[in-house]
Amino acid sequence: MPVQFKRYVRKQRGNRRAGYGKMHRSKGKTGGTGIGVGKFKHMKSRLMVMKRDGFTERQWTIGKHGFVVAPEIAKRKAINAINIKKLDEVVDQWVAAGKVEKKGSTYVVNLDKLNYQKLIGRGEVKKSYDITVKYASEGVQEKLKEAKSKLTLLAKADE
Repeated sequence: MPVQFKRYVRKQRGNRRAGYGKMHRSKGKTGGTGIGVGKFKHMKSRLMVMKRDGFTERQWTIGKHGFVVAPEIAKRKAINAINIKKLDEVVDQWVAAGKVEKKGSTYVVNLDKLNYQKLIGRGEVKKSYDITVKYASEGVQEKLKEAKSKLTLLAKADE
């Protein structure tokens, strides 16, 4: 009679325990537990001193952990940016909240106070703006000139 599905156990033949797993061993064959076993074995005396001094077991780490972010990438991550498109969508809400001032038809926006360090040029300038920001891309500078809006960069004053 033909077999429709191969049984899982057929794949396990030839293995050490044939797929029966660790949990089916007796308690005495687990390999040991505690701080005197495994990676902590060669540092047991140091760990005992740490335990005496009041360190918890979670702080007993050996070796390297995590990674170091390159300074260029960390600097890039530290900059909050906003697009012109997003600014067009949110500016009316900011006026209602009192974060942005509106003088006539011009919106006076200080992005530095709103925790945005850079203005990016994705989108179209649909409103008249007077924007103060630390950095701005070249594309957004051209778009704001075409729309006859004012842009003040703070980064040049800092440098």
